[in-house]
Amino acid sequence: MFELHCNETEVRRFEVVNTALKNIMNGFYEEHNQLREQLDMLPCMAEPNVGKLALFSVLYYLYDHENPQIFEMEEDVFYGSHWDKMIWTISCMCDTGIHSWQDYDKNDFYNGLSWADGPLDIPPLKHICVCYLAHILCLHFPYSVPDLLRMTTYSCERFMVDWSEAKIEGN
Repeated sequence: MFELHCNETEVRRFEVVNTALKNIMNGFYEEHNQLREQLDMLPCMAEPNVGKLALFSVLYYLYDHENPQIFEMEEDVFYGSHWDKMIWTISCMCDTGIHSWQDYDKNDFYNGLSWADGPLDIPPLKHICVCYLAHILCLHFPYSVPDLLRMTTYSCERFMVDWSEAKIEGN
């Protein structure tokens, strides 16, 4: 339905969303690496027999059911969807992060190649280098491209694990 209906307004909105997602991901990678460097400079990290603190980051799409932040478009009438309810339902089904990374993961998702596949590989979007997060949301999660155009709020969560206290099961 999106491929048949995709108009200039939706293409422009996709460009904005795609750029925002790429910037979010690049910023989170940069922040993750800066935090890792700061942790490595702690005096305790240089001591022998001290466990390494592992840093993990996860990016989430956030849906606030009390105050939904859905981007309204003039095409909403055409699709006949209740965007708030539909995106909320999908977000409840997807309880995992959109993307996660851990120490020393390289940000190799933005090498200048487009991640356009499936519903993102359509003629009106050919001129756009589709970012990894747009690809993940529309191909690996049950969000449609029109859903993506209306989603606005993302968050990153970071957590650390002290490997010295981690118990390894098995051998």
